[in-house]
Amino acid sequence: MTPDQDDEVVTASAYVQLGGRFVFMVGLPGGPGDVEDRLGVARLGGHREVGETPWACAAREVLEESSLHIRPLEPPATYWIGPGQDERSMEASPWSTSPDENAAPLLVAWRDDHGGRHSRESLDGSPARMLSLTYLALAEGIPAPAAETQGLLLLLPDEVRRVARERLTLGAFLEQGGSALLRAPLPLHLPLVPLTQLRALAILLDRHAELVS
Repeated sequence: MTPDQDDEVVTASAYVQLGGRFVFMVGLPGGPGDVEDRLGVARLGGHREVGETPWACAAREVLEESSLHIRPLEPPATYWIGPGQDERSMEASPWSTSPDENAAPLLVAWRDDHGGRHSRESLDGSPARMLSLTYLALAEGIPAPAAETQGLLLLLPDEVRRVARERLTLGAFLEQGGSALLRAPLPLHLPLVPLTQLRALAILLDRHAELVS
């Protein structure tokens, strides 16, 4: 990772593998005024702290949210996705890993910084680019929803594809043999809505069968 790239990384996360399954968070929307008509399915991850490397951020967030320790896996390539881009159009592009990083990310999502909590400008005064990295990782331990995590889904590769591409409710997912760990009951009738990283993983699994360890 170059110094400029490092400065642009705002959030980091991981595609966490445990026993051949991928661990994702599931829960009701948490923002003010959000309508509770869906269950979001999101990656484990969050914002970097001051002085933290992107990988250290991903590992800390995974531990805080799922009680799992992870180690990085080298991805077959690094894919980039920008705002409004369809996941099917993702393309691989090189990523320079710095000496203090354990591995390159599998996915880099980027957007321009137009203000907000982490706002900053580039050297020419234009909005800086904000990067969100998602690493490929192998987990050890027993998963358990932690911190503010409402629940975890443990998805087999085919279940990643189904959640990404079909309109499944949580109840239908469980009735079909899906695995979930919930801190408290979630509405079974609500649909599972995949966020960007899960939709991207479904595409990447089609392209790279070797992603599953």
